[in-house]
Amino acid sequence: MPRKRFDKRDWHRVPAGGTQLVRDTPRGLLVDYTAGRVTLPLTVPFRERRLTILDDHYRWVFLLPHASGPAVRHALTLQCDAQGRVVQVYVDVIGDGGRDEDGLPWTLDLYLDVIAVVDDEGRVLDAEIIDADDLAKAVRDGRLDEATASRAWVEARRIHAELLAGQFELLAWLLVQLREGNASERLVELP
Repeated sequence: MPRKRFDKRDWHRVPAGGTQLVRDTPRGLLVDYTAGRVTLPLTVPFRERRLTILDDHYRWVFLLPHASGPAVRHALTLQCDAQGRVVQVYVDVIGDGGRDEDGLPWTLDLYLDVIAVVDDEGRVLDAEIIDADDLAKAVRDGRLDEATASRAWVEARRIHAELLAGQFELLAWLLVQLREGNASERLVELP
């Protein structure tokens, strides 16, 4: 499982940097990143269209929920445009996660992700599970066992169903935080 660290301060797409704030919340560890000047915007496919998820002054809000329950978990990122509208909801299916020595969240990636688009009220309009090929390759290459892959699929399908039904509670909570301005309270600012 690849270990990922949510730290966008030295992102090659954003040479001018941006601001990155880290905050403990009642639901988990939150990183609020706002890009500065972007030299290479990031556009990704979603169904039959393309979404720009990174450009000048776009904001990514990442939340690693507190650990509880099964070993297979998830982390949530809201990717917002410069006006603060959510462009894409991105849910990483993970095997584990925590806080490193620098205070930043890390995750063990289980390859599957669930992405969604929402309307201006935060209602999910569409969602899909992506990166199934990456998961299958990891199993074939011996980087992941079948049992863990199966648990990853269970978590991805659960998240997908909850998103489409409007019942993914973590998304609802984080959207409220964004609307009320609570996500950007500066408890910890990293250089």
